[in-house]
Amino acid sequence: MNAQGSAPEGTRRSHGPLSRRARRLWLWAGLAAAWGALMREFGGTDVYSLLGPYAAAVVLVSSVVGRPLPGALLAPSVRAVLWGVGCGAVMIAATYPTYAAASALLPALAPIVRSLYAATETPSLLVAMAWVSVIVLAEELLWRGVGLFELERKLGLYGASFVSVSSYALAQLGTGSWVVGLVALVCGALWTIERVYTGSVLAALITHWLWTSVVIVLCPLR
Repeated sequence: MNAQGSAPEGTRRSHGPLSRRARRLWLWAGLAAAWGALMREFGGTDVYSLLGPYAAAVVLVSSVVGRPLPGALLAPSVRAVLWGVGCGAVMIAATYPTYAAASALLPALAPIVRSLYAATETPSLLVAMAWVSVIVLAEELLWRGVGLFELERKLGLYGASFVSVSSYALAQLGTGSWVVGLVALVCGALWTIERVYTGSVLAALITHWLWTSVVIVLCPLR
């Protein structure tokens, strides 16, 4: 304590960053939880008109209020683009035969998947693609970008990756569908591995956008 009874300057400085970091983590947790809550409306309304505006708000909050990401994580590069496109192509190519084999082993899967697609139908393909782009960007910033970056500073790489992947799957499980939760768990793990290995959120973003655009919007599973 100094003569005026206040804490030493060094002590005040040491507590400040911890306090700001805690606030950023709570903000991330709140945004992720709200995402899961919104997913509970899946199937009862147009998912794009509901989730799209919130996703846009998440992008804004992550960019302005959240801690800015290091430039290397978002910097465009040939390597990031090649990784993103390559992993996206592999995931897309693997999805269709995997679904065919799974639906043959589990006949009840096909009706579930058809009902899930019905819940995402929209009269305008352009509107669907626009909202998908915003939603994918928000998910990557939230779970593989700002969220993973902040969690890693607190929990280390492996702990942060576990929390990121599991919370992403739980948020998607808000739809009430175990299929959506399982797909989110698998895809979230793959996108997180890609983000960690490449050191690029952009690579994971490209892969995520390609897979979602093709499998969910342009060429639905049959």
